[in-house]
Amino acid sequence: MLNCPVCNEPLKKEQRGGVEIDVCSKHGIWLDKNELFLITEAERRTDDVAFWEDWFRSAVKTPTDHERQLACPDCGKEMSHHKYEGVIIDWCPEHGCWLDSGELDAILNNLRLDPSYLRGVALRLRDLKF
Repeated sequence: MLNCPVCNEPLKKEQRGGVEIDVCSKHGIWLDKNELFLITEAERRTDDVAFWEDWFRSAVKTPTDHERQLACPDCGKEMSHHKYEGVIIDWCPEHGCWLDSGELDAILNNLRLDPSYLRGVALRLRDLKF
């Protein structure tokens, strides 16, 4: 079982977009390699209602602590910071990424501002292994 890289409490399993993710109710979520890609593809909506929501959507920026260094809950190595869709995420190239509370929703919101994403063009996340 994995522990939260912030508080070291055990992570609980939950489903998001048909993907089993590891969750800390206080601090965020751990996504194994490629799970961010799977979730963003599963959450893509193409209905007409979303079009009107997207028309008034604006980018979301989340607060970032650039001094904080988290260890990968899988291997214990220090994770690096990477910016994706305006959100700084903690990333282990071997195992996955840590998203603080609200960062996944911010990423999904910001993706919906990209016309290519809305048209169904596959994301390039797989190349980065997020």
